[in-house]
Amino acid sequence: MIAPPHQWSASKTDALSLLEGVQTMVDQQYLSPAGLATLASGPTPTAKVAPGYSAQGAELSVVAAQNVAEATTHAWDLYDSMEQDPTSTVTPSQVMSPTFNALLRAASGAWRGNDAGAAAALSVPSTLLGGIEGNVGVVQPGSPITLASEDSPLPVRMFNNLPVSGEGQREAPVAERITAPPSLQWISAGLPRDVLITPPCPAAAGSP
Repeated sequence: MIAPPHQWSASKTDALSLLEGVQTMVDQQYLSPAGLATLASGPTPTAKVAPGYSAQGAELSVVAAQNVAEATTHAWDLYDSMEQDPTSTVTPSQVMSPTFNALLRAASGAWRGNDAGAAAALSVPSTLLGGIEGNVGVVQPGSPITLASEDSPLPVRMFNNLPVSGEGQREAPVAERITAPPSLQWISAGLPRDVLITPPCPAAAGSP
């Protein structure tokens, strides 16, 4: 098996050199691809374990693994809320790919026994997720909105600065301790959308 180490600071040029070297060995029939079933059916090889690693594989701590799992679930929820916009060639996979790649790095076995390093690595996809979420939201009105009655529809402008269509959910605050029920709205890429949200009456919301 040919693979780079868990922690690798190689440049793009170095990485390309490795891949080209592997391809050359394949072309000259020094290497050949094999499936897992084929490899598992043969004799078990013996090999030395690289310094700093355990043959038993003490992986990420429970806390670090749980944090990565929660961030990954969040990322898939965002991915599922996206659709390719008819006016754009960008796909949800392209938007989310940097985040998923960063999550893989945060889950690397290189962080075994190093929770601080795992947390620092996880901060990268967490920042990317926050940036994606920040591109979809509600535009604050420039002037106060006065409702004609307690159940009058509330005009809300939602925006989407992403290159894909997004499904936004907004729980709109109407007054102190009174919020409108959450509603899902599809918003086209790069375009705002005006929606009307009907708040519950104060009695139903349990306000005095």
